[in-house]
Amino acid sequence: GHVNLADGRTLVVGGWDGSPNDNGIANARILDPVSRTWTSAPSMSQARWYPTATTLADGRVLVTAGDNRSYGPSRPPPLVDASDTIPEVYSPSANTWTKLPSAGRLMTLYPFMFVLPDGRVIDAGPDTTTRILDPSTWTWSTLGASPIDGMSAVMYRPGKILKSGTWSDPNFQNLNVTNQAAVLDTTQANPAWRLVGSMA
Repeated sequence: GHVNLADGRTLVVGGWDGSPNDNGIANARILDPVSRTWTSAPSMSQARWYPTATTLADGRVLVTAGDNRSYGPSRPPPLVDASDTIPEVYSPSANTWTKLPSAGRLMTLYPFMFVLPDGRVIDAGPDTTTRILDPSTWTWSTLGASPIDGMSAVMYRPGKILKSGTWSDPNFQNLNVTNQAAVLDTTQANPAWRLVGSMA
């Protein structure tokens, strides 16, 4: 997972240890694009493979999901056998990590995480249950369900999210996929996903 920090540097978290078991690593590194140099940040408390990094409204970075478990043809897809890890927050100014045990829950790998206009963080998929994380308490609430899981997502306007397609992976054969797309407008009084025109 990677994200740009407020000062223009790039934070890269987690990764693969090179083993055949797809074990994650706890490393965190920062790229300075001006000096073209990498520096090590403190390691996360949890090794993570396929995490998502999200820049919060205050400039800190939320890291969710990723784990040490192997996925392959003999295992259920990650949407079923999800990542059970504790999120962490990185402070660029203090150069420290903080674990968030109150925010721990089963999550998919590479969740679609976006910061809403009010500073809360939405998990828009690929899990079909949509949840919101409140940084003031680091607890989740459920917003609702989406008609598709989605292979990709984007916040195309503040608080407005589009996701499309079906979660898939070459390790899992014969998955039914869709060309459908759905949108969610969290700025509405009662936000709910709705299908829009399908992709070609």
